Amino acid sequence: MDLITEIKKKTEGKSRKFAKCHKMLAKAEEALGKNDLAKAKKLYLKARDLYTKLGYTEKKEMYDEVMQLYNKLSK
Repeated sequence: MDLITEIKKKTEGKSRKFAKCHKMLAKAEEALGKNDLAKAKKLYLKARDLYTKLGYTEKKEMYDEVMQLYNKLSK
């Protein structure tokens, strides 16, 4: 499944901020896979900023993804 299809499936019925945050996290993961640590960190920070503006239920749903990326970047 390509990135766009996966994002659309996960963000269906969610807020625009949720969709943008999820997309940035996916792009950060992709950058990390290409060993572009600077780009991955930049995207993570933008995604985290959006994450803090989400409602409670959307934050709860996205928490694991945010923390997994954080842990990968902090190693």
